[in-house]
Amino acid sequence: MFLKSIYLFIFFSFLIHNFKIKKENNLFNIKVCICTLGKEENKYITEFVEHYKNYGVDKIYLYDNNDIDGEKYDKVIRKYIRNRFVEVIDWRGVKGRSTYYRILNSCYKSFHDQYDWLIFYEIDEFLFLKNYTNVKEFLLSPSFNNCESIQLNWVHMSDNNHIFYTNKDFQQEEKML
Repeated sequence: MFLKSIYLFIFFSFLIHNFKIKKENNLFNIKVCICTLGKEENKYITEFVEHYKNYGVDKIYLYDNNDIDGEKYDKVIRKYIRNRFVEVIDWRGVKGRSTYYRILNSCYKSFHDQYDWLIFYEIDEFLFLKNYTNVKEFLLSPSFNNCESIQLNWVHMSDNNHIFYTNKDFQQEEKML
């Protein structure tokens, strides 16, 4: 089922995969992780990590696909690596058209038995749930009791007319509009 889901995965959508369907779950015993691929994302990685930490994700597996001599994530997100919220997995210098899918497959094979839900996102993708403050509340919704995977449609957000990266909180800017 997973491989079928992965190959149906479209770049403009998210895939959340449930590995252990439990009827008696609550926020304290459900485990959720994110698998993501990073290449030259140091400017944005802290925002991504903070967002999902605040959304209740238990762990982020960051596959570092930078060039061998490229930037390193441990310089920017050292505290998250130290407290084991983020684990950086070295895929530096790996190239090829199927690298993205090989990384997702590696993440699945390595961690699927440790989590109830495995989320595949890219670093520029942020989940916002209108009626939930925690991703676990959303995943425990009765609608998903017997689901093996959830696919969410992608919504494009604007750049607020910025040409260059500003390192500003986009929610603050939205309030000013």
